[in-house]
Amino acid sequence: MPSGSVVDLRQVKAAHKRFIAEHNRAFDAVLDDAPVQRDVRQHVGSGVLLAKRSGDLMNATKARAIRSKNRTIIRVTNNAKYAHAQETGSGLYGPKHAKYPIRPKRPGYPLRFFWHRKGMDAAFYKVMHPGVKPTHFLEVATDLAFKTRMALLRAAMRTAARHF
Repeated sequence: MPSGSVVDLRQVKAAHKRFIAEHNRAFDAVLDDAPVQRDVRQHVGSGVLLAKRSGDLMNATKARAIRSKNRTIIRVTNNAKYAHAQETGSGLYGPKHAKYPIRPKRPGYPLRFFWHRKGMDAAFYKVMHPGVKPTHFLEVATDLAFKTRMALLRAAMRTAARHF
C-alpha cells in the first residue's frame, strides 16, 4: 500500500465479516455428516479397499465429523461382527499369529463348501482356518475422507479469500 493512502476501516470490517460468514458456511458444508458418510462408503465399497461380496461391511460403515472448540475429527466406525478381523487381521495375520478352528453351527452336520484349490465340494466337521490378512479399510477410508474434506475446504477458502 503506498504511503499516505487512506483505508476505510468500515469496508475492511464488512469484508472481514463476509469472509468469516463464508468460512463458516464452507466449514458447515464440507463437514456435514451426509457427504462425509457418502464419501467413506464410496471408498469402502469401491472394491479397492475390500472385495465386494454381500455389501454388509460397506453398509455397516458409519462416518461422521465431530467438531469441538479447537478441532474437528472424522470418525469412521463399523459394527459388523467381522469388521475388526478385516481391519486388523485374524489367525496367522492377527495378534495371536495362529490358526483357529471353525466348526459347524449345527452339531452333527459337516461344514460344506467348494474347495477351489481341489476343484470340488468338501465336507469337514472341523477346519483350521489360517485367518485373513488385514485390509485396514477403516484407516484408509478415514484418511481418504480427511484428504477429500481438506481439499474441498481449501478450495472454499481460496474462493472466500478472493472475495476479501
